[in-house]
Amino acid sequence: LKIVSNQVVVEAADGGSWWNAATFGADLELYITHVAEDGTGQRTLARLVSAGTTGCDGYEVSWFTGNGLYVFRIDNTVETQLGASWGDLAMTAGDLTGIEIIGDGISMYTNFGGAGWVNRGTRTDSTYPDAGNVGLQLDTTTGILDGFSGGTLGVVGGNPSQLPLRGAGK
Repeated sequence: LKIVSNQVVVEAADGGSWWNAATFGADLELYITHVAEDGTGQRTLARLVSAGTTGCDGYEVSWFTGNGLYVFRIDNTVETQLGASWGDLAMTAGDLTGIEIIGDGISMYTNFGGAGWVNRGTRTDSTYPDAGNVGLQLDTTTGILDGFSGGTLGVVGGNPSQLPLRGAGK
């Protein structure tokens, strides 16, 4: 991935990147604005262990055009779907998706048209309970993402209620 005009795009046909400057706590949330769909898949990655290697582990929340939202566990770079998808939710430019992981609960959120965050459901998995890296992936060069943000929940001196998902009155 690369930054062009302060937005995330793919440099090649398929790409992903992770934040390697620091890890985030085990309980965290991440969110992203979808500027342009890529025709296939856009992914948010969390609790990554050995990011950037062929043995990467962690969790992934994905939106696949025409197929919906999914949660996957990543074991040695192999994806295992956790539960059913949430169907095709017809995202458009400006829509947001978010992931929140607390303990073994992995929740998927959407915010369509600025109408507010909606919890689409939670999957449970305790395979990777610890802090890790976070990242993004786009499957083609037509996808554009913006506003990738989030943080560790419950950080001393932090204010989780100011993060979008925690401030949604859940």
